[in-house]
Amino acid sequence: MKDHLLTLVREREPLQARNLVREYLQARILGAMQRAGAMTTLAFQGGTCLRFLFALPRYSEDLDFTLEGEPLQYDLPRYLRALRTELSAERYRVDLRVRQRRVVHSALVGFPGLLYEFGLSRRAAMDVAPFLERREDVELISKDNARSLLNPLSP
Repeated sequence: MKDHLLTLVREREPLQARNLVREYLQARILGAMQRAGAMTTLAFQGGTCLRFLFALPRYSEDLDFTLEGEPLQYDLPRYLRALRTELSAERYRVDLRVRQRRVVHSALVGFPGLLYEFGLSRRAAMDVAPFLERREDVELISKDNARSLLNPLSP
């Protein structure tokens, strides 16, 4: 697949080629997450989703998801391990930076040196890094907060 990507960008202007690399990698990330089972609990949404599904003339760096399935089945570390395994097997160097806060979980999926390797950057350190983000629609609340919400007159 990496060789295929190089073929796709070979005869393009640098800016167009860099954007093609980013979108191609976003699609590869989505495919890897699908094969890892992520889409049984997550729904793809946001700007990149609109671009992919409706060919909107805008570019978005991140891949946004919302938790739609059973929260206990959601497993970001497992999805990311599968993603890294799949893309590493295709000779991509993959860096992952993960942050799992209470409501928002995010991961930066980096492909260090790829633009340099393809001749699209003069800096070897320049990174292609789509950003994954998952938000819960409802924030979790404590039992005490739940009681006060259900019975606002209680102390």
